[in-house]
Amino acid sequence: MSDLILYHYEQSPFALKVRKMLAIKGLAWNSVDTPVILPKPDLVAITGGYRGVPVLQIGADVFIDSHLIGQELERRHPEPTLFPNGNTGMPQALTFWSNALFGAVMQMLLPMTWEHWPEPFREDRKAMFPGLDWDRVARTQEPFGIRGAQPMGEVRVHLALIDEQLRDGRAFLQGAAPGMTDIQAAFAPAFVRGLLPDVSMLYAGLERVAAWEQRVADLGEGTRTEIDAQAARDAAAAAEPAPGPGVDPADPVKVAPGTAVTVAATDADRGAVTGTLHGLDRDRIVVLREADGIGPVAVHFPRHGFRLAPA
Repeated sequence: MSDLILYHYEQSPFALKVRKMLAIKGLAWNSVDTPVILPKPDLVAITGGYRGVPVLQIGADVFIDSHLIGQELERRHPEPTLFPNGNTGMPQALTFWSNALFGAVMQMLLPMTWEHWPEPFREDRKAMFPGLDWDRVARTQEPFGIRGAQPMGEVRVHLALIDEQLRDGRAFLQGAAPGMTDIQAAFAPAFVRGLLPDVSMLYAGLERVAAWEQRVADLGEGTRTEIDAQAARDAAAAAEPAPGPGVDPADPVKVAPGTAVTVAATDADRGAVTGTLHGLDRDRIVVLREADGIGPVAVHFPRHGFRLAPA
């Protein structure tokens, strides 16, 4: 059995990012299917409370968020690389641009699809994003009569940037080989295609983008094996967490290893994880916790987008 265990659900656009990373690297991996809405007992049992996907488990180490998962996959399996041509910094920075693209996509899709959401799904997402005015979203009417048209124009601005990058005939955004840049750029358009029956207005004049999307889709997802959550728990129980990275002495947050801490996302209520600080550096926060029936588990969070607080 592969040591890579991905907790995800099929429709998650952020889990799609990780599946494309696994595809580019040609890796075998194990899939644990996670419910779209709460309760998610198997996921929160391994994370200690975090409910979002994707989550990657490797032995007794658990990695949160696609950005950090990509860094860890590249560290453990450097070839084939996610960073063709030796470019590593800016493709990772595109994570933040891709979040802006996804935000524009959601502003477009919500008024068009909100009324079709099942009530349990609506209530779950309202609880996850309490800062969003969902009633206003439901009432949104376009001043020119086409629902979603104005944010669609913003999405087309993002897609036009991709089209411009492909203008010289390259197959992928960094050249002949696919990489992290393609992953960050393709996940939101793929999400749109999965929800809208007609995208002709969105892609008018952007045929290069559509052809590139197909090439990314054709990469597949690596070699998937379905397993149950008990097999994943057994794998964690049979392993020990890797040594922590220590605490960077230059870090502005002066917290000593072993301090009781809590980590939570800053942009949504995805649940908090409490344990002892196992590591803190420029890129990640690592919390060590005791998981029921498993033993010690190290939960790794990216530094960006997560807040460290006293327990």
